[in-house]
Amino acid sequence: MRVEVSVQMVALLCLLIPGAYARGDIGVASPRVPVTYIACISCHGSDGWGSPAIHAPPIAGQPANYTRQQLLHFRNGRRGQHAGDTWGAQMALMAAPLSDSEIDALAAYLAAQPAWPLPKPPESAAPDGYQVCQACHGSDGGDVAEAGVPRIAGLPAEYLFRQLLAYRLGRRPPVAGYGQPSPMEGVITDRHTDSTLRAWADYLSGSGVGEGD
Repeated sequence: MRVEVSVQMVALLCLLIPGAYARGDIGVASPRVPVTYIACISCHGSDGWGSPAIHAPPIAGQPANYTRQQLLHFRNGRRGQHAGDTWGAQMALMAAPLSDSEIDALAAYLAAQPAWPLPKPPESAAPDGYQVCQACHGSDGGDVAEAGVPRIAGLPAEYLFRQLLAYRLGRRPPVAGYGQPSPMEGVITDRHTDSTLRAWADYLSGSGVGEGD
């Protein structure tokens, strides 16, 4: 019920303020921000840097291919359909009305925005087992060159833990694209305990968004 109410409220906002939003009166950096981004602000912020209070991840600066892929997964029922994925279910509702062109516009806009600051370099060594993540995400989870590989350093620890757990429990599908296997398939398995995944999440979150150099 809480999810349904929030979606209805966002829909109402979309009807009330699209003109002001298109003019840039809401304070978003780009004057060409897609009108559909209004539905993202309450959780991800006008700058796309997320909301630590509700563990909503920053999304600005992520590769367009990755963002587009995730929105398609949410819209088309490949993500957010598992009974245990409450947060994913909310995203699926938000993505349901988006057209392909609207998803493309959102992904391109977010990719062009400044990414959130990286946390300070960790003083401690990477936790046991984290080496398996480095091939795609780098030693510190920061900027990566490969298209479609998300930046994960500085994401909220609770969000990171929730996603790692979702992979292990099968709540998040291990598919990268339609018909394409995901590098995450087989990376997170039953042998990874909650404490291991929590250690990875804490390590990657560092000192938090906005507290980097």
